[in-house]
Amino acid sequence: MEIQHAGRTSSRGDRALGFTLAELVTVMVVVGVLAAVAVPRFVDRQTFQERGFYDEALSAARYAQKFAVASGCEVRLTISSGTYVLNQRITDCTTGGFTRAVKNPGNLGAANFTGTAPSGITFTMTTGTVDFDALGKTSDGVTRTVTVGTKSFQIIGATGFVQAP
Repeated sequence: MEIQHAGRTSSRGDRALGFTLAELVTVMVVVGVLAAVAVPRFVDRQTFQERGFYDEALSAARYAQKFAVASGCEVRLTISSGTYVLNQRITDCTTGGFTRAVKNPGNLGAANFTGTAPSGITFTMTTGTVDFDALGKTSDGVTRTVTVGTKSFQIIGATGFVQAP
């Protein structure tokens, strides 16, 4: 029985067809380059943690703005020492201190809406607090930049819009 391969004929008793040394070396070089470039990106946990906490902080700021509009009460987003927390005014939505904790809807409302940056990741805001009024705007009209590691987003003062690139 004869086998045809790439214009050559071989019978069963002849040597088996396979990869050449050049093909094997080429595949090994390609695999080596991929391993050198791709593997460190998958092993570096801090990059994933930074992106995850960035998304968490971004959604917390957006929730604070939307919750102020939905509830008709001012909501304060405080960022300090790598932690964020959402609070409302204690008395009548426009006076008194921001001491009533906003509940986290992602935890069936059982937990306060707060979060802490993973170790090694910086988390800051140009001013430590921002108050959203019942229209969703910041109460002082000042635009703030929130930075999480190497990424940042802005809270536009005039509208309260939380803008991410």
